[in-house]
Amino acid sequence: MMFYAFRLYTPKLSFQLPDNFKEILRYSAYIILAGSAGAIILDIDKVMIPSKEVVNIAAYYAVAVFIGSFIEAPSRAMSQILQPLTSKTLNENNNSEVENLYKKSSINLLLIGGLFFLLVNCGVVELFKLMPEKGYSEGVLVVLMISVAKLYNMFLGNNGAIINNSKFYRIALPIGVGMALSVYFLNNYLFEFFRTDGFALATLITILIFNTLKIFFVKAKFNMTPFTNKSIQLILVILCVFLVFYFWNFPFHPILNILFKSILIVVSYLFMVLKMNISPEIDNLIKRFIK
Repeated sequence: MMFYAFRLYTPKLSFQLPDNFKEILRYSAYIILAGSAGAIILDIDKVMIPSKEVVNIAAYYAVAVFIGSFIEAPSRAMSQILQPLTSKTLNENNNSEVENLYKKSSINLLLIGGLFFLLVNCGVVELFKLMPEKGYSEGVLVVLMISVAKLYNMFLGNNGAIINNSKFYRIALPIGVGMALSVYFLNNYLFEFFRTDGFALATLITILIFNTLKIFFVKAKFNMTPFTNKSIQLILVILCVFLVFYFWNFPFHPILNILFKSILIVVSYLFMVLKMNISPEIDNLIKRFIK
């Protein structure tokens, strides 16, 4: 990757500080601190659990969180593309293209994340049957709540890139700190009622509230939202497929059950997505493989 990148663009070394190095340092400090505060949202649970439960519960919880977080994998790859594109369009004051990226990234990430969400949650009960050790099966609700939180993150599209690459980047720090503090206090409060499930619920509530605030912030500053006329339709498709397959299983071995259910979920989900023309980009990609 390094050699390929150097072939495309050879960097020029300079040992002089740029004229705006103070602004660069200030920006870097804000983004690093904001990212650090946001990163502890899931990790703080693993630190707090041993002080309230036996240590092995933290391991079971960590496995459930990892499974629920899996659906976010596609957004990490897409963010590598969206970050420079968003930065470029913002610097060019091309708000129409920023809004276009905002809406396209939202619907496409929700579409892909929705499929991963369905595959994970509709097969997690059978997956835990393959791990009969006491404790793993109690993580079903944790997987569901964490995956809902991650799906909502994906629904925001390049919202974070818009904030971080604009002149309003400073708001990222108080949002990150607010999320970390909210998770900490909600963990302590909800644990009394829901035990370890309360930690996942605290994470879900925090992400729902602060991500919604980020949507309103971008709306107020840029007059744009991630919603399209297809957003509600796609959410209803995800919900319908979830309700059909979550409570129903084949009377087979867990591995065969997961396999057959996954095939049915993928076929039915993609059929509805194609039929409703949810995303032209995904439609063209699927049709190219079908042909």
